[in-house]
Amino acid sequence: MPDRERWPCQGRWAAMNDVRLRAAVVGEATVVEALLRRAFRDYVRGLGRDEPSPMNWLESRIIEGAVYWVDASGSPAGVVVTSRHENAVLEINMLGIDPSLQGRGIGRQVLTLIEAMAREEGFETLALRTAQPYTRLVALYSRAGFRVVAVDRHPDQIDDFSRVFMELDLKTD
Repeated sequence: MPDRERWPCQGRWAAMNDVRLRAAVVGEATVVEALLRRAFRDYVRGLGRDEPSPMNWLESRIIEGAVYWVDASGSPAGVVVTSRHENAVLEINMLGIDPSLQGRGIGRQVLTLIEAMAREEGFETLALRTAQPYTRLVALYSRAGFRVVAVDRHPDQIDDFSRVFMELDLKTD
């Protein structure tokens, strides 16, 4: 498994064009959650829920170094949450862009940054999942090179919608 202490931007910025990633720090969980709740509000409403679930896990994930701010042109634009798995797999658990900034290509730039950092650190696969009704997200991830590997229920069975599980092979150029 790649070196956790270095991945991907512990204490440094990773940048592409006008989009950067910065590791979230202890004490930022409240503002991170507020942005994620805004970013995912319409998504979860489309799945029949009123609001995103509580994110009591955020502070511990920040401590693990798995939560990153997305900065676009000097302002907080989103949040990325990742997790490491066996067999050199990095999973993007959440990628939320502030609704007022969606549709500007920020998410696509974030995917490119994460892919580059994952390759640099020796991960072999980048994985994610999204709800099946969100075909625009499946299309976005497909354009970024991800391929569908399964369609199944959410592992936590939080609703009745299938999830599209996607992977990007990082072993090839």
